[in-house]
Amino acid sequence: MYAGNQMTTSIKPKKHLFQAQMEDKGKRLDAFIAEKLNISKAVGRRLIMIGSVYLNKKRIHIASKSIFEGSHIEVFYNPTLVKTDPPFELKQTDILYEDDVLIFVNKPTHFPTQPTLDDSRNNLFKELKRYLDKRDKKDSYVGLHHRLDKDTSGVIVFTKSKDVNKKLAESFQERSLIKKYLALTEKSPYFTFSEGEVFTIKNHLKKTPGKKAKMLSVRSGGDYAHTDFKVLQILQDSYLIESTLHTGRMHQIRAHLSEKGVPVCGDLHYGAKEKKSRIFLHAHSLELIHPLTGQPLKVESPVPVDFKKCLNSSKTF
Repeated sequence: MYAGNQMTTSIKPKKHLFQAQMEDKGKRLDAFIAEKLNISKAVGRRLIMIGSVYLNKKRIHIASKSIFEGSHIEVFYNPTLVKTDPPFELKQTDILYEDDVLIFVNKPTHFPTQPTLDDSRNNLFKELKRYLDKRDKKDSYVGLHHRLDKDTSGVIVFTKSKDVNKKLAESFQERSLIKKYLALTEKSPYFTFSEGEVFTIKNHLKKTPGKKAKMLSVRSGGDYAHTDFKVLQILQDSYLIESTLHTGRMHQIRAHLSEKGVPVCGDLHYGAKEKKSRIFLHAHSLELIHPLTGQPLKVESPVPVDFKKCLNSSKTF
């Protein structure tokens, strides 16, 4: 098909058909798929989790399912359509602050915070546990109290002792933490901000149904959401905006900026016009009262390199 002078193509997954032999009896489905398609077990599990695998004509989502001689397996697979997370190994340089009971980590973009339905998928919680176990040569405790979206980078805190879980959880519940984010946003064709301008959005957000859920403002129901914003810098084709969270709803900043008419750069899910190398949202600082000392503690994550490139060049890329 042609649209004007540009050719448009659609990429579809290829159908692969297999029949299990006697030597395949008892094999896990993900292992069988990995062997037949010459892919990793992690990719095999991902195909199963996203519904691309049929066992005896029935779609299946259980990667550990055993197969039997004569089983018919259909796999719909195209390497370009299966997204995988970039490899990441936590290092000392990723630790922003640590003491006996707390540890603050600099989360990379494109990486889940916590375990997902695919137990083979790496995540920050698992990486931190692995890092501490190896470094301290013991079975370390890691407590998870909040999360960042997969595509959001920046500072996140974990506990290293069960003794402080209650106090830290209370801090989140009482909203006594101060969480600040940096966002590069698209410009609106209908209005302009001035440098230093502040605005606040208070509304109720509700999650839409479906696999690709998003948060939308509603007149009734939903959860109260409050974010303060400040325009830090005006760039050639974007704004650098600081966001201060007073509540912690799913996709809160992304939804609020989208409704304001200035979606986060690269955030196609919330109305951005152009795809970028990432969603340009970064958890810049986290300030809390230390659960043991009672003293204020503020930890910052450095401005990412890709943000700096945009700021230095005065335009997004």
